[in-house]
Amino acid sequence: MKIKNKNILWALSACFFGSFEGQFLSFGIGLIILLKSRSALIFGISQFLGPVVCFIFTKQMKNILEKYKVSSILKLSLFSTTIISLLIGFSLWIISNQNFLFLMVILLLTLNAIFNQMFSVSYNISCKFLVSSEAEVKRLKSLEEVVGAIALIISPLLAATLFTILNSTVYIILSAAIDFITLFMVSRLVFFNKEYEPDTEINDSGSLLNTTKNNDFIVRRQTSLFIIVPTIISIGFSSINVGLPFIQIDKLSLSAFQYAFTKVLWAVGMLISGVFLIKNLKKESKLADFAKSILIMGAIVMLFSVSLLMKFFPPFLSISLFNLFFAIIIVRYRVILSVNTLNNFSESALNNILTKQKNYDQLFRAVSVMLFGYLYDRVPFTDVFLLTAVLMIIAGLFYMKILDLRHDSYKVY
Repeated sequence: MKIKNKNILWALSACFFGSFEGQFLSFGIGLIILLKSRSALIFGISQFLGPVVCFIFTKQMKNILEKYKVSSILKLSLFSTTIISLLIGFSLWIISNQNFLFLMVILLLTLNAIFNQMFSVSYNISCKFLVSSEAEVKRLKSLEEVVGAIALIISPLLAATLFTILNSTVYIILSAAIDFITLFMVSRLVFFNKEYEPDTEINDSGSLLNTTKNNDFIVRRQTSLFIIVPTIISIGFSSINVGLPFIQIDKLSLSAFQYAFTKVLWAVGMLISGVFLIKNLKKESKLADFAKSILIMGAIVMLFSVSLLMKFFPPFLSISLFNLFFAIIIVRYRVILSVNTLNNFSESALNNILTKQKNYDQLFRAVSVMLFGYLYDRVPFTDVFLLTAVLMIIAGLFYMKILDLRHDSYKVY
């Protein structure tokens, strides 16, 4: 088997176990905190603090990513998350004081968020050194979405089963063991000495040569294309992540089976989209297609809101169709963003762009979860979904306007 194919196999294995462990740990820790504290505030702090700390230390994280080898950061960050999981399990076992326990767990989860962030950014950078062509990186990113969808189906089911039969400490130690398996997978990756060559030359600053001579304008435009607009879309995703469970359980009183079925349809949509992208590797991932994906997502959310408001279909059918089609487009959106980010920037510039992307994404998602939680409690949910749709459509139109200012042929027209 060729090295690049082995790399894809090991990378996908690491992606599966990493995604599985993330869902597994999040499920268990969330339930442990809620069951022990009976406080939504403590649970909210545990979810909010990590992204805030990552945002504060963006510059320091970027410096670390620039100073050390990507392979070393991958292994160190995974090893650190494994140790942190063990410390959380140990804390649950020996600490009897509830206040001290919550403080310790929240601090450890914050450290875990930092190392997870470093792993995520360094892994995305490493994709340039794991494959030999742009088509291969698109193949890798598409396959990642497929295995991520499979993990999304399996992990919650297995986590729910094991949580009922294992005590908290054993459950968290099992999560650490899964992290260790991911570390083994990552250690098997072979990094090429040189990244693959994109279709367009990249200058020393990491931006495209044909964009413009005005460096300040280049920076502003790149920030808009690869950081600001994706962050706005993350806010929209937060509205959907908060709103869907809320309206299904609280407003529409769907059964547990119906709720589980809509979750499965989301994963099925991801699988369909991933397979379609794999079969169309030769087709370029254009930035204009990225803008279209945003507009389509906005249109789907708007149609969903109108369908619920006007009651064109039974609510369960509307939600099922929404989950299926929105998941199909969201995978397309993610793959196009990932591929174009990797192809538009050199390794040194990627450190900065990906760190900012990830930190802004997580920070605004955390803030948005609280904001939309407040709105869904006080405003009709159809109005909140309409607001989300308008936000996405405006972001898509803004993105297209920025593309019009580029006046270059690279993956746009």
